This record gives sequence, structure tokens and C-alpha cells, in this order.
Amino acid sequence: MARPHRPHTHRTGNPAPASLLACVLLVLAGFAIAPTSARAEFLLADAKKAGQVGEKRDGYLALIDQRAPDQIKEMVETTNVRRRQRYLEFSQKMGWTIDEAARAAAKRHFKHARPGELLEGAAGGWERKGGAPKPPPRKP
Repeated sequence: MARPHRPHTHRTGNPAPASLLACVLLVLAGFAIAPTSARAEFLLADAKKAGQVGEKRDGYLALIDQRAPDQIKEMVETTNVRRRQRYLEFSQKMGWTIDEAARAAAKRHFKHARPGELLEGAAGGWERKGGAPKPPPRKP
């Protein structure tokens, strides 16, 4: 008769350190994912507030300040990839084109933008929500 499989244990009867370590690492990885996402949201909000990033009329983010840190540039790209995927899913669900879904989302992004954040104006320039147009960038 075959014996049932038992996980490897030490002489004390406790699970092997390797499996315990693997469990701890999995738990820590789960905790690390959430703060990174929340941290990215805070950094993106700060970049919007600082005028480094703005909301475009086509539903995507724009990098306005080309001197922004690489981390901000990557967040803009990542956010735009995620937005495009959501717009695609929504457009298929609604029977719209992806551009129609993106423009509808842009209206929502504009509505929920905080005062002082940059929004693409109808003429293509940048305007601060609740304020005057953005001044031209200073030369470095």
C-alpha cells in the first residue's frame, strides 16, 4: 500500500524553511504591489499639479514638461496603455469606436480634474482648470 505524500518537514515537524520563506515572500510581494500603485497615483497627481502632465481632449495624458523625471514619463506611458485597453473594452461593449469611447472618457477626466491642473483647450493650447491659460514654458 502506498504511503500518502507528506510535505518535507524538519525533525521538529515544522515545514521546511524554504517553503516558509516562499510564503513570506508571497505575502510581502502582495503588500508591495498595492503601495506601489498608490504611490504612482500620488506621483501622477503631483505631476499634474506641477504642470508636468496634462489631460488631452482625446482621453489620454500628455507629458507637458519634457524635463520631467523618467519615472513621470513612464507613468504617463503606462497610464495611457491602461486607458487605451479600457477604452477598447468599453467601445466593444457599447458598439462605439475606440476614439468615441476615449473622447467620452476625456470629458469625465476634464470634469474630475482638480483646480490648477492642465487641460488641453479647444485650440490645442494648455489651460489651467479654473484659471488662465498656461504661460509659455521658460527656456532652460
